[in-house]
Amino acid sequence: MKTHRLVFALCMLALALPADAQEVVASSVVNGRPVQIMSDFTWRYKTDVVSECQSIDAGIEFCGKTLGWVLLPQTGSKDVNSVFRLNDRSYGLFIVEKLGTQDGVSLDAMRSAVLRNAADRSGIQLKDLTTFGVETGKIGDLDTTSVSYALKADGIPIVFTNTVVMDKHRAVQVATYGVGETLTDEMKANHKQFLAATHFK
Repeated sequence: MKTHRLVFALCMLALALPADAQEVVASSVVNGRPVQIMSDFTWRYKTDVVSECQSIDAGIEFCGKTLGWVLLPQTGSKDVNSVFRLNDRSYGLFIVEKLGTQDGVSLDAMRSAVLRNAADRSGIQLKDLTTFGVETGKIGDLDTTSVSYALKADGIPIVFTNTVVMDKHRAVQVATYGVGETLTDEMKANHKQFLAATHFK
């Protein structure tokens, strides 16, 4: 009988002690959703996604807060919906235009407009704008086109990567930019991360 009481007491003590709680040591994105990386090298989806995301436009959210992207106050062009800062050299932005495929606008036309605007704002001819290539892809079911290019703003060299996403009713420019004269692996990784944290519903 004493043995049963001892076993029972040990079981109750074990249940009363806290489990070896794991600590969150990092955050990332898996399949476009924020995750927490634990101290024992396991991970779990972050459950409070709603508070981590900022609404960009109807049906578009950006969930980059846990990755270090900070929403900046609106101060510049009214054409830009939102601007985010990753660090002193890396930024991202969204431009949403109410022009879509049903208006006869194509991804190629939008990409051309992006490059023409970049050249115009830099005060150079389109043929003189340095580009680093064009890529096509998808975000969910939506087709995308991406172009990277370099320009100078107030004498500062900046490299942009601009991905255009379109549906029937709108065109969305998802762009990242950083200080530099050429497209680096870090800039490519920042753009990939920025896109992965962007959700279209």
